[in-house]
Amino acid sequence: MIMGFSNAWAKNEPFDLDCLRKNAEQPYSHDNFFHTVFSLMDMDMTSLKEYRTELDILAQCKKK
Repeated sequence: MIMGFSNAWAKNEPFDLDCLRKNAEQPYSHDNFFHTVFSLMDMDMTSLKEYRTELDILAQCKKK
């Protein structure tokens, strides 16, 4: 999966880019796509039964 973020997006979104770069070295599959896209959409994950944090590539890189 290839992901690209504009500087404006990176500045305004709650993700640690260094963490994302490090995670880019990990192998991922299409199984991660659904969960990661929903994370990018900044949806309320508590209302989405199908969402699984462990399959969200971005989950561990969210700034707290």
